[in-house]
Amino acid sequence: MSFGLTLAGIKPASVAWLGAEEKRKLTPCRRHFAQRGIEFCSLCARHGKTLAMAYDRKALKTALDDGRVRNFLSGYGYDCASVDGALGRLAERMTDGDDFPHEMGVFLGYPIEDVEGYIRTGGRDCALCGFWKVYSDPETKARTFSRYRKCAEAIGVKLKQGLSMAQIFNITV
Repeated sequence: MSFGLTLAGIKPASVAWLGAEEKRKLTPCRRHFAQRGIEFCSLCARHGKTLAMAYDRKALKTALDDGRVRNFLSGYGYDCASVDGALGRLAERMTDGDDFPHEMGVFLGYPIEDVEGYIRTGGRDCALCGFWKVYSDPETKARTFSRYRKCAEAIGVKLKQGLSMAQIFNITV
């Protein structure tokens, strides 16, 4: 699963498409991850899979409390007074049509200027492409991408060694 960067505490949220078996395996872990502040929600279902989000409620609340983010999201009908309300609106936007709501980037920890840049340009003319498309300050964001890659690689090594996400993050199941 691609929730590792959120479980490691370096992103407020991550999403992954889960099949029935993956979703079944996640269910018993939810309570244990919640003890560490990580929660899960389903955003939508398509083609027999569920788009699930793992999120750190405190980190996501901090991101949603940013004035610029709050103003940006209000243009899409979000009320950021609560994490649950904002996630509910995101789920509505996911199911409203086939288009992907690009404002989701702010939930995933992408800088607001890059989310706005992506929407404004339709994803063209970015300064850097990595975990997201970058439209400003590519040097700083390249360092962030490097940190994300190192973390993801370390998690991947442990998964290949047969450890579960719960074991990697020291969560008793």
